[in-house]
Amino acid sequence: MIGRALRIDIERYISKPEANSLFATTKDGRLTPEMMARYLASLHFMICLTPVHLVRARDAARARGLDELADHFDKKVGEEVGHEAWSESDLRTLRAKRAGASGDVAPGARELAAYIESAIDDHPAYYLAYAAFAEFITVMVGPTWVEMLVQRCGIPLEALTVITNHIELDGAHAEEGFELMDDLITDPAMLPAMRKILAECMARYDNYCAECTAVVPAAESGTTLVVEAPSVSAA
Repeated sequence: MIGRALRIDIERYISKPEANSLFATTKDGRLTPEMMARYLASLHFMICLTPVHLVRARDAARARGLDELADHFDKKVGEEVGHEAWSESDLRTLRAKRAGASGDVAPGARELAAYIESAIDDHPAYYLAYAAFAEFITVMVGPTWVEMLVQRCGIPLEALTVITNHIELDGAHAEEGFELMDDLITDPAMLPAMRKILAECMARYDNYCAECTAVVPAAESGTTLVVEAPSVSAA
């Protein structure tokens, strides 16, 4: 029930991709290498935090006696560690091929991360809503977006491995996530809160995409990305 309801909400979001400035700017052929670098830097920031958030959710679930949910998060930790290497490589490739594409983490990405952490602290199951969104949108929108990035905006395909690799990896996970959600969350009364968490995550994602595609004055561009990779302990 909960998984199906969240899937409908995400599909409704995906049905209007032009509402997201990143997709719309790409479709119009106006996305610049600097904008893409900002997005990759922000995505890198979020990917580095994925294992951290999973450990946080795992420990919170264990503390509540939700062992099945904790075991799920524990399994996911091992699956996600190391993915940040793709975004690091993509940023280096983009900088090498498109001079001036430095990339800074969008403030909205930090806001999204902070919101996710707050949601996990409220209830670890809430993290499932964000995870479902992140995986499903990658699988459903990713292939079209990558094609437009290359053909309309001249972004090198070899600078998009973090996206293409996740399209491949998340293909099965995205479908399984909705079914698994119903197994892990047996209380239907949690649906309104889960939908609210999902809506807030989608709104914050739109916000940081808008920040990535904003035109930055020349005096503010050219800064160097500081790669932020939080330490992760799966113990």
